[in-house]
Amino acid sequence: MKTHLIICAILLLAAGQARPVDRLELLPSNVHLRLDLPNVDHFADVIADSQIGRFWKDPEIRDFLGHPEITALLPNLDAPEQQREILRKLQTEQLSLLRGEAAFGLNFGGTTDFYFVAGMPEPDYLQVVEIDRRIAELLPEKVTFLREKFQGTEILRTTRTDKNSTNVSWQAWARETLLESSDRVWIEKTIAGLQAGAPRDALSNHLLRLRMDGAWLAEALRKALAPDKPAGDTEAPAVFDQSRLVEALHINELQYVSFTLQGTAEKLESVTRLANNNSRRGIWSILDTNPLPVGLLLPVPAGVVSFSLDRLNLPGFWSELPDAIARLDPNVAGGFQFFLGMLQQTFGIDPENDILRHMETCYLSYGRLEKGRTSNLLCWRLKDPQLLKTTLRRLLTEGGPLRTALGDSLQEDEFLGQQLFTISQNAGDQTAAWSLAVGGGHLLIGNPDMLREFLRALNNPAAGAAFQSSPLFRSLQRHTPPTAFAQSFFNLPVFLREFMTGPNWQTWRQQWEAWRTKPENKDHNWAKFDPARIPEPDKIAGFFGPLISHGRAVDGGVETTIILLPLAPEGW
Repeated sequence: MKTHLIICAILLLAAGQARPVDRLELLPSNVHLRLDLPNVDHFADVIADSQIGRFWKDPEIRDFLGHPEITALLPNLDAPEQQREILRKLQTEQLSLLRGEAAFGLNFGGTTDFYFVAGMPEPDYLQVVEIDRRIAELLPEKVTFLREKFQGTEILRTTRTDKNSTNVSWQAWARETLLESSDRVWIEKTIAGLQAGAPRDALSNHLLRLRMDGAWLAEALRKALAPDKPAGDTEAPAVFDQSRLVEALHINELQYVSFTLQGTAEKLESVTRLANNNSRRGIWSILDTNPLPVGLLLPVPAGVVSFSLDRLNLPGFWSELPDAIARLDPNVAGGFQFFLGMLQQTFGIDPENDILRHMETCYLSYGRLEKGRTSNLLCWRLKDPQLLKTTLRRLLTEGGPLRTALGDSLQEDEFLGQQLFTISQNAGDQTAAWSLAVGGGHLLIGNPDMLREFLRALNNPAAGAAFQSSPLFRSLQRHTPPTAFAQSFFNLPVFLREFMTGPNWQTWRQQWEAWRTKPENKDHNWAKFDPARIPEPDKIAGFFGPLISHGRAVDGGVETTIILLPLAPEGW
């Protein structure tokens, strides 16, 4: 008797000290995919007032898009056509009852199990059940409802039967919380857990979060890459199994990927995290998360549309390749070394010693858009510029092995004391040409005119000052933490204006009109986009601010933040 009383006392004490559970944490911890919103109403309000929401609601934009409705995406294709509009209205009414917290999870295996939890007062829950009954009357399959009890809480069992399958799900309401799932065990365990007290509201301030399990993603990639098995043909030759790439490149070390949307209507932010337990094997060897160098010394011209300062560990990734190839297929490991030997014998190139060993992990790139055409320049920092310059001269000057192979498509020039090598698809055609040179301590690769402009600016102490004092670059610097290994911007409104006034835009409009007017495409959703109704470039560009981003190391992985900057009256 005394033992029984002691056990009861311990259980009562534990219950009294139990921490209220967060409603969003009621989902099983091992779901492969989960999506949660701490406040559905707040999320909807922020998106509606954001740049994207204002774009979507604008009358001219809606004329161009063919007046699309989000409700058209709701699952109603199995309903008779004459009932679909009624069904959409019922589904929309049901969705409007989600006002607070909501979370959805999926588990993929032999069967797909779903889990749904939402904060909801009892009158709203009863309305959800009534709408479910009305929806069932519109569907062609047989839908039955059965009311059961578990620990005093009603559980509604829903069975959907058609000619091919039977699907069962359960629904319940407890402690101001809607529960729905294909897994009754989870429903019952959650109801039992809620007996101790109502869940508390989420403490997070994010708008939306999506998280995907790494092991599930790796398995999905394996299945996508696996070769098809020949039906009944046991004598078929062996097919290269691309699914081995998952282990060969250590992709299977991915723990999870998460995407978080946060911020305000004026400034939305997305944060993407890759958690891999800080692995640097296989594909992860390309990461270098050391902070960026302090101070931008390169003369980036003003008015560029895109800019990036980043790190990639190409030498580290190259050193991982032999092991990755051996893990992919031991029979071809020797073939890779043979290929490198042939490359050196034929073209005189040793990729590791001639190029990669001279490269740092830090590079800068920027691009501009003129008359609808993009031009870019890549500037890769070098450990020993003179040694790489010697390598390029050996490979590409008259008599060099690559010079002979490239023939007339390679041109050699001298500009401000630097050797320039320009490669074009057609001899003398500069529209699709790119150049490379060594200058300013960097390997330069990109548009020939931009490369010459860069070399010219190296001799001008004031070059780059206008870019570094520009509002967009200064905003990027303010938002980039000192621990970042990458930063970039993309001037979206400038890009839209330039692209929509270039020749490629007119070509696209003509091709789109030809596609959408074909009889076989007339019922396609994309065919509703009417190029004749596209608003003026300034109208479309005026909805958006630029995008800036940075990457940094976090505990167990890396994280990339993208920010949609507010509109600026004076422009960016």
